[in-house]
Amino acid sequence: FLQRILARPDDTAEKPVLQVIDLRRIAANGGSGLDRYRLVMSDGQNHLQAMLATQLNEIVHNETLKQHAVIRLQEYICNNVQGRKIIIALALEVMGIQTGIIGAPQGFTSEAEQPAAAPAQQGGGGYSAPPPQASSSGYGAPAGGGGGYGAPPPAGGG
Repeated sequence: FLQRILARPDDTAEKPVLQVIDLRRIAANGGSGLDRYRLVMSDGQNHLQAMLATQLNEIVHNETLKQHAVIRLQEYICNNVQGRKIIIALALEVMGIQTGIIGAPQGFTSEAEQPAAAPAQQGGGGYSAPPPQASSSGYGAPAGGGGGYGAPPPAGGG
């Protein structure tokens, strides 16, 4: 999914399932008085920086959103900030919390370093990496099936 955002930043119709692999408060600057939160979000293969819209600060304050949360981005925009593309999360749903990072995501540092779109592995769906310790994850696959975090562990694993 993150490769598609970088390729088509104006196409925000999808509601992707991602993992928050880092969450940090950025002190307010100027006279706004509102803190901002920087996120690093992963699709299991890649990760990208994001900012949380200030109207969502409360879900950080009440610890609904925290590191390793699996989220569904309901509404977002993609902006170019200092030569880097970042996602601004405007609305999201927290689906569950994992104990660690899902997959082995690699970062993008600039448009020139974007990897070429690779064919999907392990059956496609964009989120093919099974979550670690899937039996104790605390959430299931999204309704309606399809690839996504919460996919069952590989056959024979356990």
